[in-house]
Amino acid sequence: MAYAAAVFNNCGNFKSFGDTKFVPELPVESFEKIFKASSAYATHQDVMDDCWNRIAREVYKETDPHQHIGFPDKNGVTSYYSANVTSDDAKFIDDFCQKENISPLNTRLFLSADRQTFDLRIASHLQDTDKMPYVKSYQLETGQTVNVTAGDFREFMAKLTYNIE
Repeated sequence: MAYAAAVFNNCGNFKSFGDTKFVPELPVESFEKIFKASSAYATHQDVMDDCWNRIAREVYKETDPHQHIGFPDKNGVTSYYSANVTSDDAKFIDDFCQKENISPLNTRLFLSADRQTFDLRIASHLQDTDKMPYVKSYQLETGQTVNVTAGDFREFMAKLTYNIE
C-alpha cells in the first residue's frame, strides 16, 4: 500500500525531489501475490503478466544505473532519450532548439546507431506544419540530421487537450 501511494504521489518510482529510486519493501514473491489477487489480474491476466515480466527487474533493481534518473554517461537511466544519447548530445540538441526557437519541453530524443540522425519527437495531438513550421528535417553543418516531428503520444495528448479545454 505504501509503495503504491508513493508511486502515485511521485508519478513513478523515483522521488520527485532528487530523482532517487524507491522499491517495494517486500519480497518480489509477496508483491506478485498482491497484484495477482486483484480483480484486474482476474480479468486481464495475460496483459498483467506481460507487463510485470517486462518491468519486474527494474522495479526492484537498486544498483546503478537504475538507481538515478540521468544519462548513461552520468551513471543514470532515462526514458526521454534513447540509450545511446549522452549528456553532450542532449546539450547539443538543446542548443539547436534554442537556435531554431523550438521548445525542448515535452520532447523525447532518439539517436541513430551511427550517431548521424537525431529524432526529436514532440508530444502533441497536432501535427499541422502550418501551425508548427519548425516540424521538419534539418541538415546540420556537422553532417548530421535532426528530424523534428510532432504527434508523439498523439492519442493521449488529444484526450488531455480535450479535457483541459
